[in-house]
Amino acid sequence: MSQKMIISWLENGIKDSLKIPIKPQMKALSDSARTTQAFLKIAKDEQELQEENVPERKTTAP
Repeated sequence: MSQKMIISWLENGIKDSLKIPIKPQMKALSDSARTTQAFLKIAKDEQELQEENVPERKTTAP
């Protein structure tokens, strides 16, 4: 299976909230730099950024 097919498969399987930010970052890479490793790194970095921006839920003791 080619890198392009694997990346397409990965793009279809990720959370919707990650699809929009990842696509322009992948397009900015040269064709030779568009690897599964690059995709996974971008996806991981984007997920970490999104998790940092989610306010922590405060739990109250009963």
